[in-house]
Amino acid sequence: MSSLLFPLWILFRRWSLLALLLSLLAFEAAAGQSGQSGQSGQSGQPVHVGFVNPDYKGDPFWDSVTEVLLAAADNLGIQLEVRYGEGNRLRSTEEALSLLKEPGLDYLLTIFQSGQGGRILSAAESAGTPVFFFNTDIPESDTGRVGIPGQIFTQWIGHLVPDDQQAGRLLGSELREAAVRNALPMPLKVVGFTGSRESTPSRLRVEGLGLAVRAQSDLDLQQVVYSNWEPEITAQQLPVLLKRYPQTSVIWSASDGMALAAISAAEQIGLVPGRDVIGGGIDWTENAIQAVAEGRLAVTVGGHFMDGAWSLVLLHDFHHGLVRIREMQRVMSRFQAINQGNVQHYLPLLNKKRWKSLDFRAFSRAVRGAEAPYVFGLDTILDDSLSMPAAGKTSGTD
Repeated sequence: MSSLLFPLWILFRRWSLLALLLSLLAFEAAAGQSGQSGQSGQSGQPVHVGFVNPDYKGDPFWDSVTEVLLAAADNLGIQLEVRYGEGNRLRSTEEALSLLKEPGLDYLLTIFQSGQGGRILSAAESAGTPVFFFNTDIPESDTGRVGIPGQIFTQWIGHLVPDDQQAGRLLGSELREAAVRNALPMPLKVVGFTGSRESTPSRLRVEGLGLAVRAQSDLDLQQVVYSNWEPEITAQQLPVLLKRYPQTSVIWSASDGMALAAISAAEQIGLVPGRDVIGGGIDWTENAIQAVAEGRLAVTVGGHFMDGAWSLVLLHDFHHGLVRIREMQRVMSRFQAINQGNVQHYLPLLNKKRWKSLDFRAFSRAVRGAEAPYVFGLDTILDDSLSMPAAGKTSGTD
């Protein structure tokens, strides 16, 4: 009997050691997975995020992005530090590199600019600080060198990209519908204004216009010119294009600023918006929404000014282990159209005091559940805010 018990005792001890080893391995694996999902935030300190606004204070679109970001940060309990690139990609990169040197910075939120994004990723890798890009896609000239989040650069954790091609196509389709409603002569002669040659959004939005033209036989695209995103250049170019193409009835613009400049230039030479020409742009700026309400513009396409706030929701959840890098490698946001049929619904966007009342936590998995899909939509959040009183103070941009 004893000769049987001794081997069983040895076997039992070996199984116990094996169970202990498996437990340790499971713990290490869980710790590794937690690292891929961000930090737990147990220190009690607010998450510190640095954001580089690539433009100047005063730019209508980027001011909106920044103000909504500040509202989201306040709502999510995040400390947001804002820097400005002043319209210069080298200056934007320097600001990003400066932020990465700051002690206590948890995350960097910025845009990827041609030839500069790789520098930021390399610096972030050295600093051990995670980076999240939004608003711009990766130019083809950079994709081979940087890859996708988590592939080549381990500190690149996510990328939220507006569907700029969809924006350009939607704008083209909306302008056609407005021209048909206003009984403008067919076929519709179209001219376009876009940004810079090296700008990925500029290229993709024009590609979208091309898709709209190919889908509608009554759209006749005459020419698209580069205005470098500058309304002053657009205002100078429009009379030249109208002389070259005197039957032009549709003016497509890759930004609201250029759209407003084009329609003002058309008015100055005696054309009446809605009767002689139809114009629209992209960005949902305050002036453009007001121009749609007044009938000067037919449409503004946008909603992507919220993408910084959606990015912050993802960073919040990553920090608390609720989302993984593989889920954030390429998050796409869609554009919506504000036209004369729905502009009254969106006019509350002009009251920026209401942005403080938006509940961004409702989009977090901390509220929706650990496996809930992310559904970022402005309609829901806007509808909820309409039932709330406006906050007493407008958020700043410092």
